[in-house]
Amino acid sequence: FSLYEAMSALELMDPKMDPGMKLPSEKERKSMAKVTADLTNQQVLSIMDKCIACFVAWCEGHTLCHTVATCLYLQPENIERNDMPSALRAFSKAMLKLCREVRDVVLRADIYEEEDFMSNTFGFDLGDKMEQAHVLAELEQATA
Repeated sequence: FSLYEAMSALELMDPKMDPGMKLPSEKERKSMAKVTADLTNQQVLSIMDKCIACFVAWCEGHTLCHTVATCLYLQPENIERNDMPSALRAFSKAMLKLCREVRDVVLRADIYEEEDFMSNTFGFDLGDKMEQAHVLAELEQATA
């Protein structure tokens, strides 16, 4: 238990101390909670870009719950939706597997300090049950 973890524990989900915990209004909450399946190509690319930016922020030392887990399209209940564009669904699965692989490599290599890389997933599912071959096949099919 480090000082960094203690400070993070105090900040998480506390609207006064957590910079990412701005409480939205009721109207904002309803509009934010929707995962839209009817997306244009521009919107799909925008979502992918934001997911990559979150991944980079996580690799730079921010917590998973403040970065990658904030994307609704990467949430377990949304990632298997059949009405989502196939490219976005395949990308989302690949992003989760990439996060899992990066985390595993960093942990196995034991080359990080806690202030450099946050390895704790805080219970967020990184696609442990998804087979890598299945994800790669889905990516191939989406790009065909």
